Amino acid sequence: MSTIIVKLENLYLDPNNYRLRSHPKYRFIDKKSELKPAIQTRTNNLLTGDYNSEVNELIESIISNGFLRVDNILVRPHSLKNSEYIVVEGNRRIAVLKYLYEQYKKGYDIGKLDAELFNKGVEVISYEFDNELDYLILMGLKHVSGNKKWDTYNQAKLIYELSIQGYSNSEIAKKIGLYKSEVERQIRGYHAIEEFIKEVKDENLGGKFDPHDKFMIFIELTNKPNLKKWIGWDEKNYRFKNKKNKERFFSWIKPEIGNDEETNAPILLDPIIVSHKQVRQLDEIINDEETLEFMERTKDFELSLSQNENYSQKKFSKTLLEIEKTLKSIPYGATLSTTSADKKTLKNIEQIIINFLGGDK
Repeated sequence: MSTIIVKLENLYLDPNNYRLRSHPKYRFIDKKSELKPAIQTRTNNLLTGDYNSEVNELIESIISNGFLRVDNILVRPHSLKNSEYIVVEGNRRIAVLKYLYEQYKKGYDIGKLDAELFNKGVEVISYEFDNELDYLILMGLKHVSGNKKWDTYNQAKLIYELSIQGYSNSEIAKKIGLYKSEVERQIRGYHAIEEFIKEVKDENLGGKFDPHDKFMIFIELTNKPNLKKWIGWDEKNYRFKNKKNKERFFSWIKPEIGNDEETNAPILLDPIIVSHKQVRQLDEIINDEETLEFMERTKDFELSLSQNENYSQKKFSKTLLEIEKTLKSIPYGATLSTTSADKKTLKNIEQIIINFLGGDK
């Protein structure tokens, strides 16, 4: 590992950067193709977004403050051309510097960014990975258990890739600083969502739906006992055995194409279940077929919950216990006086209790 100065034109964006793995347009690129102009342009577009939407704040920060070395930029020599380097850490910053360099050449203002950087080059740390495992562990330490976390799907994908290198869940946990239970949870969720991604990848949803965003839903799905039994989750082989219920669940979390009421333009409609919190609640009603059918007819999850007698009863009982706990915690004594408004509120509470008990005052 050594600190070197490399010119921008010799720094190449990593087309297999883990930040891009959950992007719908991501495709694995082999090392022979990494430096090709078309691949670099494509990688830049994925990183920066339409009209630099993904890096606008970073552009403004560098224009306002200059290029500050808050974090090191880590690179590796390209396996075929040692004078060229692939950026391992800092792809967004390098993409922005390349953009500002083009702006500078066109005569645009680049603020406090020192133009001398374009002549001298960028200070980076060069690191030659002995194997893929070294790279995975470094990424895991920084972006899974570290302070620069990726989105949840990409974290799980890295853990999965460590597992297929032959490492046990315990070994992975030790190497990247996680609990074993969290590693197991992430691997389960990864396998489960991969089935969903394969199911929906060829469906035309207007390009506005990214199935990777549903990762936490699959974490909950494979963590809840009633749901796991209902959908036939095979803990050993990481797959769904109940095809009918699997497809049914997928339909609940997948959006549909509808039409705007005013313009009649196609729009993406929210699915029945939109969050992992709802999956947690679904576990409590999954064995009530009448409620599930009501949910599918109305496409209203919250209404279906409120219509479910067992769920409503549990919620009511839980609320009563919380009220009791709150009332017991009040430091009632000689120093506590009650206002007329307080007494009115207490009378209202008393009447509510009497009504529940079926009596009369």
